[in-house]
Amino acid sequence: MGCNRMLVAVVCLVVGGMRSHPPAIAGVMEYPYAGADRSTWQTPGRPCDTEIRYDDGIDDTPGWAPALFWVEEDVYQALSVRFQPPEAIEYLVERAAWFSPAWYRPGWVDVIAREVGDATNMTMESVWIADGGTGEVDFSAPICIPPGAEFLILMCPRWNTAGLIGDDSSDVDGRSYYSEEAGVCEPEFSTSEDLMIWSCVRPCGGVPAGETSWGWIKSMFR
Repeated sequence: MGCNRMLVAVVCLVVGGMRSHPPAIAGVMEYPYAGADRSTWQTPGRPCDTEIRYDDGIDDTPGWAPALFWVEEDVYQALSVRFQPPEAIEYLVERAAWFSPAWYRPGWVDVIAREVGDATNMTMESVWIADGGTGEVDFSAPICIPPGAEFLILMCPRWNTAGLIGDDSSDVDGRSYYSEEAGVCEPEFSTSEDLMIWSCVRPCGGVPAGETSWGWIKSMFR
């Protein structure tokens, strides 16, 4: 299979590994996948208190998807999404999920939740990914995000791992990112699509002020 130069940067799968795009081509690296149209092939995850996602669940360019991989010393791409909780209260980031239309090289991916503006408020789980489809991971040490703050979900491939993450190019929110410096998993560059990476959050303990009733308050003193 030869490399196709398209409007986006492309990765070619070859014997012995994946080749990076030429330096002159800018943008998130994508790779074609064959087989059935998986543009809507997503199995539902477990129930979630509040799911935050920016894609609409439909891949507008079936057959192509952003690559998540590290297969040579300088052939690397990490993917991430920046999230805004729905209300200005503390939220617990308890789960991350994603959709992959295809996975080529089984391996470990570090999935990180991190507050924007405070890199010390973070948690990480390492996940072995071997197949495409919907995946998810619970954070064993979930983090609370302060009122009004945002957070990132970063998917950071370890060495000798290669797969794809779904994307949606309609009504883009501008919250998806990629990085291409080997081993550096940061939201370095914006993508022109919404990545199919999402998060599951719930209020951090207590009862939100907007849901507190007078009856509930009186019950505290009985």
